[in-house]
Amino acid sequence: MANTNLELVRRFSVPLNKYPAPLPPGFFSTQEGLKLLQRAEPFPRAAETLKTLADLGYRIAYISSRPGDALFLTVRWLQKHGFPADQVLCGLDRQGKVEVATKELQAVAVFEDDPVLAAALLNKVPALWLKDWPYNRKLPAGKGARWNAERVIRFRAWSEVEKAVVTSNPDLAALIGKKGE
Repeated sequence: MANTNLELVRRFSVPLNKYPAPLPPGFFSTQEGLKLLQRAEPFPRAAETLKTLADLGYRIAYISSRPGDALFLTVRWLQKHGFPADQVLCGLDRQGKVEVATKELQAVAVFEDDPVLAAALLNKVPALWLKDWPYNRKLPAGKGARWNAERVIRFRAWSEVEKAVVTSNPDLAALIGKKGE
């Protein structure tokens, strides 16, 4: 939702072909790291797309590896930028994120950019949307990853997700078509 990568490139000139970004351990728990998270701009159309999903009855949860210290800041950032949120969790490692997404929330779709987490989720969620970055173009091989990699839905812009949501729902497409008339 937040274009943290852009802020990392601006501040540290981090390469986007390596994940995670080469930052000092615990960077996002520092005052500088928290400010960077706060300054990150949302991706265009991300809030509107997730609002459409929420309006269709989907619960929207944010499961983040941001430090627990960033929870309040993250909730405020989501509110400021108009993101719907039923639940916000911070401070989870990859395994914790997999467990929450699959067991607690029983997610039907996950939006992710971390290639290792994406590989871990391949067999566990019905739809995996992967925000395309140079660092995640080759998902790590995992059990069943080759077969499921074909099911990963890559997107460069949130407008692609929005279009897919609208066109896969004829009633919604008709409603939006009437608004445009």
